[in-house]
Amino acid sequence: MVPPSDVIKAIAGAWVLINNTILDANGTYRDPSTFGTGANPAGLLMYTPGGYMSASIEATEPAWRPTNISWPTRDNDSVLDSDWASVGRHTLSYAGNYSVRAWNATHGNITHGPLLYAYLPNMVGTRQERNYTLLEGGNMLYVNAINTKDGSVGALYWRKADQKNISEIVVS
Repeated sequence: MVPPSDVIKAIAGAWVLINNTILDANGTYRDPSTFGTGANPAGLLMYTPGGYMSASIEATEPAWRPTNISWPTRDNDSVLDSDWASVGRHTLSYAGNYSVRAWNATHGNITHGPLLYAYLPNMVGTRQERNYTLLEGGNMLYVNAINTKDGSVGALYWRKADQKNISEIVVS
């Protein structure tokens, strides 16, 4: 058994999403255009050595990311509620504590939560169970997320971010 502190050292830092594949409960590949974050989502996953995490994933399809939106909003903005709804429907973000249970040096379980913040209010306070695998000597993180509502599985691959590769994978 690997001590959780060793896993925390290995995963601490920023991870950039490089692939998100969704499989239905029966193992059939789901067309990414039917999933909220689309075919080529952008994302960032952060783990601190102190036990906190943050995850953000968003669609990159222009139709789902209107450019007429600004922050902070102003009462006299001409932005439509449907534009804001499009951004909300195609974005996922949450943050909170995390804990790990290592099965061996590269595989285990990671729990995100209890969540302290979530874009969906009903996610606050929940725990998001994931299985993980460290690949490529710890430079790639595979996270397997099972949707408890429909049994679908998200297969997410994250690359460890550093100054050399971050500019190559940032999406505007």
